[in-house]
Amino acid sequence: MVRQLALVSLVVLSLTASIAQAQAPAGQGAQGPVGPSPGDLSPQAGEHPLAPLIRWGKLGVAALEQLDDYSCRLVKRERVAGKLTGYQWMNVKVRQKPFSVYAAFTNKQERPWQEVVFVDHRDAGKMFVHSDEFRMMGTVSLFPDSDRAMRDNRYPLTEVGILKLIQRLVEHAESDARFDDCDVRIYKDAKIEGRPCLYIKVTHEKRRPEFTFHIARIFIDNELNVPVRYEAFTWPDNPKDQPPLIEEYTYLDFKFNVHFTDRDFDFNNPNYFFPPDFGEPEVDLANVKPVAQPPASLGLPAATAGEQPLAPVVALTRNTLKHLDQTSDYTCLVSHRELAGNQLGKYENLLLKVRHKPDSIYAFFLGPQTPKGQEALYSGANADHTVLVHTVPARGRPGLTRHLPPNSPELLGATGEPLNSLGMKAQMAQWLAMYEAELPHGEATVNYYPQIEVDQHLANCVEVTHPTQRPHFRYQKTRLFLSDELKVPVRFEVYAWPAAAGQPAALAEELNYRNVELNKGLTDQDFDPANPNYTFGTPSAAARPTGGR
Repeated sequence: MVRQLALVSLVVLSLTASIAQAQAPAGQGAQGPVGPSPGDLSPQAGEHPLAPLIRWGKLGVAALEQLDDYSCRLVKRERVAGKLTGYQWMNVKVRQKPFSVYAAFTNKQERPWQEVVFVDHRDAGKMFVHSDEFRMMGTVSLFPDSDRAMRDNRYPLTEVGILKLIQRLVEHAESDARFDDCDVRIYKDAKIEGRPCLYIKVTHEKRRPEFTFHIARIFIDNELNVPVRYEAFTWPDNPKDQPPLIEEYTYLDFKFNVHFTDRDFDFNNPNYFFPPDFGEPEVDLANVKPVAQPPASLGLPAATAGEQPLAPVVALTRNTLKHLDQTSDYTCLVSHRELAGNQLGKYENLLLKVRHKPDSIYAFFLGPQTPKGQEALYSGANADHTVLVHTVPARGRPGLTRHLPPNSPELLGATGEPLNSLGMKAQMAQWLAMYEAELPHGEATVNYYPQIEVDQHLANCVEVTHPTQRPHFRYQKTRLFLSDELKVPVRFEVYAWPAAAGQPAALAEELNYRNVELNKGLTDQDFDPANPNYTFGTPSAAARPTGGR
């Protein structure tokens, strides 16, 4: 059982090993006993030496199942592929339900050199990881037990946690209790980082395939009643040599029941250092030939002789708006860029939550121009139609919360559109108005690109081109991409008139809706600045602007 405890500890620690270093734990959790007191671990007459430890471990499981969360520092080293690693330091956050882990490696520098975050039953079972060793790769998603994730670790991240540690302790101790070869010694005067501990040493003299260690050393904190250090050694090839270390884990600075929120396990948390997990939008038109008739999947009748070419486009836009009217809400990633001078600017990225009734938008900015972590919240129910904005001026400094018009320069710099016009429905309404205004003039060529791959999803592209520049034509060319599966817009492109005849039209603006999830069941809390996962503060005393629609 002692060995089980050791195994579980090691699991917890090693799991975190595949993680990165986190910011200092948020909040001060309640301290005091967390697990049951080990009491007298002497076996009763005829009992196996591990029996008292098994009893203590099962009581510990019941107690730790009541624990909400905790943070700690972890120091570990382990033998991987026959080589013993150096010491690694990390800060860890663990939440029990849903099981969630954030951890980060730090080598005495301000920022972690690697971070990992995992939430059970989310993201198809993958964890998000970034490392300075592979900075060109940005943030990547990996299965915790994949070869790449396990390359430098003995255990997958999903095994981390004190509860899992004790559970495994009991499991292995019960297995070891089938054999008599087990010596258990108890020492009461040990200390780890100055904290008094109960020290348990378990020894298996003979090597057996069922035993995972020769010697295990477990240290249980006298105040917290949880294991805070575990060491495991294997048998030496030469009996005269010292037993080689297999793994060693030390937990420090526990804080229990900190009350973490979802943001603590979100790689977009502005206090973390994850690069964006997305690249530039991918669109491939190269091998798709345009056709003059709408693809069948768009649900439009074939164009008739003499029909205005824009008529099917207007009908399609109206149908899409009707579909969006039947959509209660959605979440997505928005990537936007526009022409600045003679060059397209970089993509500005933000996460959106949108609800149609009442009209509500929450935006989390990802940069690069707008600081990562800025938030904005708009509700059409507000009489002044302003946007509540929380700015992030610099890391480590408090942000500023204030009311701004939706078309304020601070917001337009990232979105290119007023915040209340950024949703798919508002964009489609604008494009419908544009097409309807162009319809009477008739000078348009319409092409359809069926089954275009947009960010690895199929879409249909509608391309409208005007041969002659007229005052009533805003753009020389527009492209609208509609998801074949979701029937919603996923990309808008507009092309400006060329500076001189014979030159190609230049892309002037591009707006992408990515990772779209419809009808998420968003609630009032998703659009409430008091949501604990948001960082809005009390708005500044500056006068609230009015008339910002």
